[in-house]
Amino acid sequence: MIPANPQHEARQKIIVCHQGHENDAGYTENIFEFLSASGIDHDFRHLGTPHTRQEFSGYQEDSRSISLLGFNSQIDHAWVEDEPLLLAAARHGIPVVQWILDHPSGRWPEFNYSNAGTSRFLFHSRYSQAYFEKFCCPGAVTATAGSVGPSWRSRSAADSFEAFSRRPIACLIPLGVARLGVSAADTEAAIEALGSPMARTLRQAISRAQFELDQPLEIHLIAALEESRIVLEDATFNLCFRLLNDSVQYFRRARIIKVANRFGVIIQSDGTARALTDGGSASFRQDVSTPETLDSMWLCRSVLSVSPVNDSIHDRTCNALNAGCLPILEDNRAHRGLFAHGENALLFRYDDDSLAECLAVACGGRDRIYPIAARAKAMRDQGRFRFGLFRNIVDLARGPV
Repeated sequence: MIPANPQHEARQKIIVCHQGHENDAGYTENIFEFLSASGIDHDFRHLGTPHTRQEFSGYQEDSRSISLLGFNSQIDHAWVEDEPLLLAAARHGIPVVQWILDHPSGRWPEFNYSNAGTSRFLFHSRYSQAYFEKFCCPGAVTATAGSVGPSWRSRSAADSFEAFSRRPIACLIPLGVARLGVSAADTEAAIEALGSPMARTLRQAISRAQFELDQPLEIHLIAALEESRIVLEDATFNLCFRLLNDSVQYFRRARIIKVANRFGVIIQSDGTARALTDGGSASFRQDVSTPETLDSMWLCRSVLSVSPVNDSIHDRTCNALNAGCLPILEDNRAHRGLFAHGENALLFRYDDDSLAECLAVACGGRDRIYPIAARAKAMRDQGRFRFGLFRNIVDLARGPV
């Protein structure tokens, strides 16, 4: 639940805090653009430089309502002299919002000082939000903000068929296989280490979840545990669900790469995916940075993107629209609610030949895909894609601790 919005309150200032990673810098650009348009003061604080008690006293004396916003667990790991930043902020009555950009089952174990009293939490997805409230931090104040949105780097002004036809890349597939630095082999070893019957139960849940594109994937783990009469504490449930989710994501991404390898596309991934492209027609690029990917999107006629949660829109999809590319997407709950196959996107599933059919269209005649790409591009400035639910950032950060 988001705190109430009083009519008469101090002017608000949101300070975005991170360690300078290029992805975080890109997210901050989008947030600042939104805050500027909304008339809300904002600033950036590099977490690599020490915080001081004097700095926090200055926050208290400021006539504005100060709040901090960070990504994943970066603020949780920061300190003010000999005190965790989160505890210092709570002591000074400064709200802290932590935007968990990945599924909470994978990120929550990284947090040390975060709880319902020290933090408020932001998510891309309502499924992730509900999972967090049930299995990670019951009672916490939470909200969703949708995607981090498209970057100015990917925006294309060229609208004509001639300009679109000159784009040299038929399809770009930027798709990591390793999950938060964990390979498929690591995940398989961790499942095996659970022993029987837990490993057997988890494998049953994984097999049921592989083709699920509508509901939250944890329903399959909950059902399998009930059938096996296994009860898990939340921390162990989180571990098992992360293993399930990583396994499902690897299965899906490996399938995409294997099918795409039959076509003249460009696949961008980490080194663990290279073996999947041996002997195929696709070109493989390893460890391409996000800015490089965004800068190259206007050279692409189509971009394939997937979402790690069935009710979320990945920022790669927003950037594909921004660049005027034809989006090729999973036929999941979120995409189906916003896109129509053949109208403004191409949608595929994992249990049929639809992925190969989509790629054949994308690599075929430009005159066939241009109208679809043009209709998709017309959606790029709609609120759902441009700034999502960024207003929730402001509301979540507002009010006393």
